[in-house]
Amino acid sequence: MAAREIELDCRDMEPPEPYECATAALRTLTPGTYLKLILPRRPELLYPWLREHGFRERTLLRAADHCEVYVCRDDDPGTCAALAART
Repeated sequence: MAAREIELDCRDMEPPEPYECATAALRTLTPGTYLKLILPRRPELLYPWLREHGFRERTLLRAADHCEVYVCRDDDPGTCAALAART
């Protein structure tokens, strides 16, 4: 079964709203699902939170003002593998 993507476009949000929206969405992430965050820059403050709460991420800088962060649960290796192959 293919992993399901939840996309959260935070480019027009003001801090700390992107962080708050991302952490709220991640708290509800179920196995087989990953989160795609679209941001204007790398979310440096989010990375420690991800590690502390059992998530893996892959960050891709598409342009100077376009960053995509793909996040999966650390205890969901199938989804993380599918995500790594996709990005």
